[in-house]
Amino acid sequence: MSFLQAMAVRRGAKRGDLRNKADLCVYCGVCAEKCRLKAIATDSAARVWNVDDNVCVRCLRCVKGCPKGALYLDRKDK
Repeated sequence: MSFLQAMAVRRGAKRGDLRNKADLCVYCGVCAEKCRLKAIATDSAARVWNVDDNVCVRCLRCVKGCPKGALYLDRKDK
């Protein structure tokens, strides 16, 4: 866990892995725009979505902002 992630957890951020439901995602990039730390990258032409787990603090702004509801926090075993 990075320093930023540890601080975010102390302030109430969730633990887990950010996931994308590929069948719902339209790769619009709204999630990347919502991310203040620029931890998300999307490529609509290649239909690729990626999150940098070393940067993401799980604030869930991307999850709340996704117009298709394609993002979620996988909290299994966390």
